Amino acid sequence: MMNNGCKICCNDLQMILLRIFNLKLGKTSCSALVHLYDEQDGQGRLHHGQLIALLKDVAMWTSVFNKYDANTDGTLDIWELRNAFQAGGTHINQHILKTIVRSHSGHLTLAEFVVCAIKTRKIIEQFSRHHLEQQGMVRYFLAMYDHVNNIAIYNHYMGNP
Repeated sequence: MMNNGCKICCNDLQMILLRIFNLKLGKTSCSALVHLYDEQDGQGRLHHGQLIALLKDVAMWTSVFNKYDANTDGTLDIWELRNAFQAGGTHINQHILKTIVRSHSGHLTLAEFVVCAIKTRKIIEQFSRHHLEQQGMVRYFLAMYDHVNNIAIYNHYMGNP
């Protein structure tokens, strides 16, 4: 049991997700998730409340994936993906949907979908907080999606948590 003073790093998160959800994420994906939920101090570690929020989101997106993997092949294609995002309350336009599908070779596995869905929702929430014009949404999304990936890759290769 984790006490409220513990901080969870990327390696810890990787192990937690594997044990709870049988979700095998690489260090880069875990680093991206930590970055997205570490909104207070930016130290690359999650406190108890942030971890709980992340685990709830992982559980929700895992459930959505299982429901919308219509052909049960273990991946989501573009049509299943669109329905899954909508079911999870994340509405994306055609440009963003196509960008996501292209960056994942046409199909997303459970692990790819969970990370992608969380990143997408967080980016859209950030966009909405800044009250940016809707026409800039695609450019903003692409820039932030790449930004989150770059930070995660940097942290992974530099040995940061």
